[in-house]
Amino acid sequence: SCSTVGGFASRWLVPRLRGWTAETPDIDIRISTSRDLVGLQCQGIDLAIRLGTGKEPDFHTEILLQEQVVPLCSPRLLVGDPPLRQPDDLVNHQLIHFTPAAGQLNTRWADWLEIAGVEGIDLSRGIFLNDGSAALSAAIAGQGIVLAPKVIAGREIELETLVIPFDIELPTDHAWYIIMPPANLDRPEILAFRDWLLAEAAS
Repeated sequence: SCSTVGGFASRWLVPRLRGWTAETPDIDIRISTSRDLVGLQCQGIDLAIRLGTGKEPDFHTEILLQEQVVPLCSPRLLVGDPPLRQPDDLVNHQLIHFTPAAGQLNTRWADWLEIAGVEGIDLSRGIFLNDGSAALSAAIAGQGIVLAPKVIAGREIELETLVIPFDIELPTDHAWYIIMPPANLDRPEILAFRDWLLAEAAS
């Protein structure tokens, strides 16, 4: 049984599960979504995938994917009227503010704009969303530009429904980690799933 957050499950893990089923047809996988690690063993969860710093006392952790926070928008905005060609052009476009819970990934436009050297943008305006999937959907619909985790938006970037207009990242020490009770390192079926996850992340 694997526990992860809904966005990672729907946008990264579930689309790849066909490969796991083909490689290991004798081992079924059960996915549950939650942000909580408390009671991991009591709830019968064998392995969890979480975004964080990997500092989880009493658990074995391994990095799965390094996360990056990048600006994302519909490709239509790049050639729109007015076009989006350089960071200063953001003054003519709506910002989508993705506001995850405190202590999670930093997606603040104020920090990104400072790195990019952009001034004169009213950060009290725009669309404010605390759900990552909703924020990405707004960007896909052409409603503005969002700062969001690149791993979660990977499929949309691959399909080019979202593009990264500027090669400027917002630094983060967060990554996606595999987390499990140390005792599970002795269970071959869990290690097989762990190894498959790492191979998928590296591909």
